[in-house]
Parts: sequence; C-alpha cells; structure tokens
Amino acid sequence: MLSVQSCIAMIGDPTSSDTQVTIRDPDAGAFRGLTARLRSAAAAQFVRFCVVGGVGYITNLIVFAPLVRWFHTPYLLAACIAYGCGWVVALIGHRFWTFGERESSMVGQGFRYFIVSAVVLLADLIVLKVLVTAGLEPVLAQALALAIVTPLSFGLNRIWAFSAR
Repeated sequence: MLSVQSCIAMIGDPTSSDTQVTIRDPDAGAFRGLTARLRSAAAAQFVRFCVVGGVGYITNLIVFAPLVRWFHTPYLLAACIAYGCGWVVALIGHRFWTFGERESSMVGQGFRYFIVSAVVLLADLIVLKVLVTAGLEPVLAQALALAIVTPLSFGLNRIWAFSAR
C-alpha cells in the first residue's frame, strides 16, 4: 500500500509516449526488512531449539537403548521413561536459551511445556509403533520418530509453551 510519503519518479523522456512511471514506497522496504529479520530470528531460534533438542535427543536415546536392549523393557514403556529424562533437560535449555522467556512463571511455563510434550510424546509413540511394526529395530525407529516429530514440537513450544505472556 502506498503512503503519502511515496515517491513517484519519471523515467525516460517526458515528451515521449513510452514514458515509464516507477512508484517507490519507502514502507515496502521497511516491511521487507522486518519480515526478513523475523524470519532470521525464527531461523536462529529453530537452530537453538535443535541444539537443545539434540541434547534431549541424546539423553533420550542413552536412556532408551539400555532399557530396551539390556533390561528388556517394552519399547513403548522405555520410550515414555526416556522421553521424561529428555524432557527435563530440554525444559531447562529451552527456557533459558532457546526461547529466553524468563518472565513467565517457571511453574506455568513448565505446565504448558508438559502439555506440549505430552502431545508430542503421543505423536512420537504413534510414529514409533508404525516404524517398529514396519520392521525397523526399536532404537533406530525411536531415533527416526523423534526426528519426525521435531517440527511439531518446535511449533507448539514457540507459539504456546514459551510465548511471551
């Protein structure tokens, strides 16, 4: 949309019939700059989310693999236990580094994060069950399932669990 401050520049010979009119809107550049910064901020936040999530992911697999392989824990139960361990690690990392949202109460934020995590855990268990049923080894299936549900986790955490209140 053009503002009152928009500039109209004539290009070409004003007496010629092939004169071109170019309209420059200073607000359009500012809008593009703002959206680029927002995309950049979201991308940086997603990278931090993946780093913290990676630590939670490794924690999850370090707990999951021995439970399944050495203690013969059923893989869905092992996934829940391992997810809980990764959850604690990720909550701290996301609160203080990924989203940097320290103004909200830790209890309220922890509760919202718990709800999001429960939804993501349910999605993870469904994907895990499908992959194991399809013939994948449980540890590999869990590694893939966690990667598959990461975008869902990021989106829900960003818009709800760690949003500024």
